[in-house]
Amino acid sequence: MMRLTLADAVPLRAVIQQRIRDLVGARDRAAVVVVAKGETPNAPDISVDEYTTRIAKAREDFRQLDRVMAAANLAHVLQWDGQALSLLEAIQLAKDWRQTISEYKDLGKRPRVTRAMTRHLLRDATDLLEVAQYDPTWYQREAERLERRVTRLSRRIDQANEQIVVDFPAASKYMAGDDEGDS
Repeated sequence: MMRLTLADAVPLRAVIQQRIRDLVGARDRAAVVVVAKGETPNAPDISVDEYTTRIAKAREDFRQLDRVMAAANLAHVLQWDGQALSLLEAIQLAKDWRQTISEYKDLGKRPRVTRAMTRHLLRDATDLLEVAQYDPTWYQREAERLERRVTRLSRRIDQANEQIVVDFPAASKYMAGDDEGDS
């Protein structure tokens, strides 16, 4: 039984995704050859059917790893702001905050008052102003505050990921040092 931490599972997931892309590309290249009329094409070293089988196995491994990771992320809990959050919820909260930070930074970049862009629709309306209906400075400060919080939360998630161990028997096929992963 191959055991690995959730922290190790994340890059392993990316390795399996890349393996699938590589196998699909290799299958596409092996699928068709160009030959002169009347000549017999050389058979590829690995058949299209064999690539198809390998792709199916890698996709099955990917789904299994996703399932194992999701179960661990749901089963394990961390304390945050006085409440128990599953790792799954904590990860989503961090994603939500990162999106909010991006939105708040955009809002914070806007000046409170600017000259309106008329785009030649109102040629005589040179005195039009765009006035923000919010405080851009507050959004800048709030983005900075949320950045500090998401950094702390991400650190907590990373610490948990280093401690949680999951079983994933197929891991050895994708880990460095094992040349049998292509079979």
